[in-house]
Order: sequence, then C-alpha cells, then structure tokens
Amino acid sequence: MMLISGLVTKNSYKTQVIRYCVLALVLFSSSLDAGLLNLITKISKTTKNPDIDLPLNKLTFPDEIKGFAPVTIKPDADGQWIITRPDGSRVKLEQLVKGPPGHSDKPVLVIQASDLPKDLTNFDNLPRDWPVLIQGRKGRLFELRRGEPAALIYKKVRLKVASIDNVQDALWMLQRPSVVKAVRLIEVNNNLTTSLPARVYGSRFSVESVAADHLIDLIKSLNNQTLVLSGKIVDGKLQAVDKNSAAVSLQRLQKIAAENDVHLVVLDSQRPDLVLKKVSHSLSNAVRNNNDLSDTTGDFFNRLSDSKNSNYIELITSSNDKNQIAIQWMPDKGVGKSTADNLSADDLWRWPVHLLLHSVTVHMPDKERSRELGARIIPQVNSWVQFYIILSVVMGSVALGTSWMLWRKIWSIGKRGEYRYLSIFLLLWLLHRFLFLILFMPLLGIFSLPWLLISMTYKVLNFVLLNPSRWLYRRFLN
Repeated sequence: MMLISGLVTKNSYKTQVIRYCVLALVLFSSSLDAGLLNLITKISKTTKNPDIDLPLNKLTFPDEIKGFAPVTIKPDADGQWIITRPDGSRVKLEQLVKGPPGHSDKPVLVIQASDLPKDLTNFDNLPRDWPVLIQGRKGRLFELRRGEPAALIYKKVRLKVASIDNVQDALWMLQRPSVVKAVRLIEVNNNLTTSLPARVYGSRFSVESVAADHLIDLIKSLNNQTLVLSGKIVDGKLQAVDKNSAAVSLQRLQKIAAENDVHLVVLDSQRPDLVLKKVSHSLSNAVRNNNDLSDTTGDFFNRLSDSKNSNYIELITSSNDKNQIAIQWMPDKGVGKSTADNLSADDLWRWPVHLLLHSVTVHMPDKERSRELGARIIPQVNSWVQFYIILSVVMGSVALGTSWMLWRKIWSIGKRGEYRYLSIFLLLWLLHRFLFLILFMPLLGIFSLPWLLISMTYKVLNFVLLNPSRWLYRRFLN
C-alpha cells in the first residue's frame, strides 16, 4: 500500500512538473512575446494618437486656399521630401515645381503632426509661395507661416515659433481642451461674502461672484477644473469690480492654481462683469451647437475675436512655474476707462469681446504635468499609484492560486475546529477574504506572478538538472 502511495505521489509530482514546463514554454515562447509586444505597441500608439488622420478629400481647407491642389508631404530618413498626390501616386519636388502643361493650380502641402521633420530649416527646401498646413487632431489644420520669424496660425490665432520643438509645443497648447470643460466663471466682487460650491455639475455657464479675500480658498477647492476670472489688473493685482481697494496678487493666484492643477484664465477688463456675460453667452452657444466636444484653447482664443476683424490674435507663451505654462494675448486696441464709463451696458454688449479686453492670460499645467493628469482614472490620485494598483491586481489575478497561498502564509485563520464559537470563525473568515481583496491584491498581488515564475523555474531546473545530478552522485560517488 505504501509503495502504491509513493508511486502515485511521484507520478503526480512528475505530472505537475510537466505542466510547469509546458506553461513556461508558452510564457517564454517568441511568438507569444511578439504578440504581446505588438499588442502593447498598438495600445501605446492608440493612446498617443487617439485621433485618426483624415484623408485629403475629407479635410476642410480655409477659403483663401480652397483653389489650391492639396498634396501630402513627409520627410524620409535623409531629410528629403516624399510628396504624395490624393490618388496615392508619388511625385518628386522638381516635377511638382514644373507642373504639367496648362496646370496653374498651386499645391498646398499637408503634413501630419506626427511626420514633422527634426529641423525647421527642412521646410526651406520648399517654395515659399506654397502654403504648408499641419494636420492636427480631428482634421484641424494649422498653417506654418515660414519667414523671420516663423509662426503657427490657427484660424485667427498666431503663435511665433523658432524650432520644431516650438511647433510641437504650440500644436499641443492650441489643441488642449478649452475652458468649456468644467468651467467656472467668477466675478471678483468684494460686496459678496457668500461661499461658493466646490464643483458645479452640468453645462451651466452662469457667472458667480466671490470676494477677493475668498478667492484663494476657492481655487484650492477646484482641483482639475477651469476657472475664468475677470477683473481689473493694477500693479500685478486683480481688483474687484466695486470701489473697494481690496485685491489679490496674480502671482499668488497662479501659484495656488499650479499647486491644485487648476486651468486658470484671467481676463483683464474695465468691464469684467460684461465680459463674463459675453463669454458665458459664447460658451452656451458652443454647447448648443455641439462644438464643446471638440473645443480647444485655440478655439477659445478665436472666439474672443470679432469675425469681421482681419487682424491675427498674437499669442505669446512663457513658463511661469515649475509645472505650469502661460499663454497670453494683449490686444492692440481696447476700450479705455473713459469710454467704458460713458457707454451704457447695452451699447457695450454690441461690441466685440476683444475690444473690451486689455489682456487674456491662460495658465495651464505644462505638457509633462498634463500627460500625468491625463493618465489618471481618479483625478486626485497620482497616475503611478493607480498604475501600480491596476498592475498588482492583474498580476495577482493571473497567479490567483499563488496569491491566495502567499496571503495564507501572511495570515492563516486556521480551521473551524480551532474556534469555540461559530460566529467568531465566520467573522474572521469574511474579514480574511475581504482583506485579501482590498489589501493584498492591490498592494502585494504584483509579487504573485514573479513568485510563481521563480518557483516554476526552480521546479523545472530541479527536475531536469538537480534530480539527475543527485541521482548520479548517489549512484557513483556515494
């Protein structure tokens, strides 16, 4: 009987080792690794480029270049331009310059944002009278105006660039989600001392009021939200609309906004109350027209300009904090104090917003900080903490048996017979499994799969190498 039991034990052990060998081969096979790598690569590309590039025939070109012939361009490894027509045929730059006989249409060159060359001087090889458009997200087109200085133009927004890094940063900034997302419109008014809610739900763009003394506390409560402030800026301080001299430092405002990842928009105006009402009206129209789903910072600045105004909105950028960047617009002309006081609210309401503004400054988290915030599932928790918890739960679930074994080594409640009362045993049984789910799996489950692989590797080596070595040692040397 003991012999049969020993044989069964040995056979079971051999069967287990064979299973481990098969599983190890599957885990470490090159084809599976290639498949996993391809899957990870696809997910990474999808995350980095969530928008599909639109073909030329589906792009909407500006009115001034609708008569041009669109072609796509892309630099090769040597920096030479690859030019492709809409039908997919490729053509050399020299052939495109000469053009077919009787063809007078100028080409407009469209390049994907992901295909930009490493140096801005690469565009100097292209004829200066050919427009260069950069295709961004959702089919947006940005014109790269070459010259000294070069500039990136989006509709009526113009941003100077000096290098490819500047171009990429400008594309990122202008395509950031605009103030339409979770926006709060705040008028600084020292006559009001009532506290405001920390969060407003829905697409309600009503203008709220807060005293200057309470403004700092409000910003601290608005994590990951957009705050639009309007007031008179005097000597670096934002003053209220009333005659009270109380004000708050702009430098302190942007510091608190950076610490709380607040998207801060400051509108300097002699009539901040009227400006906020006009911005509220504009945002409400964007929601009614379903434009808020694709609204960006560039769209927000374009909305501030009058449609009849032919001048570009000249933007300047600066890094004003460790994790914060600022975009500013200072209009050439605006309504002076005397004009604002003499005209009625009804008369000023008919004026374009840009004439009521002295400056517009948007403070936002920089690219690295925004990428970290965008990776979060829970806004208040760092992305690496969330990534660790998810990875730990996934790896712990893959090696669930090992996870349970390790948890039982950490805390074993024993058997029912060891407890005098059934109620105590059931309470500990539920607590034991509850803590396994909410404590071990999120924190220590990440070690379960490596533990399983190490133990599998040891058992395989023990079966293939160590057992034969011990047998040879006992057979010939002992």
